[in-house]
Amino acid sequence: MTYIQRGQPEYARAAIALFGGAFVTFAELYATQPLMPELSNYFHVTPAVSSLSLSFATITLAISMLWVSASPTIGGASA
Repeated sequence: MTYIQRGQPEYARAAIALFGGAFVTFAELYATQPLMPELSNYFHVTPAVSSLSLSFATITLAISMLWVSASPTIGGASA
């Protein structure tokens, strides 16, 4: 197995890809935050209940991260 080392062209591409993936993931995760007052008004629920949209998105992200990190050990795709 070969590793990407600093200074190689692949290193810069990998770093940009990781940054882009992390940025998009958390931007999508918190995209519902400014909508919480509107969700609260539209569905006639309290702000605490409307904040569950962010909680469900966070829980989904956590579960998917656990699943992806465990997939090589349970027979999933390997690098």
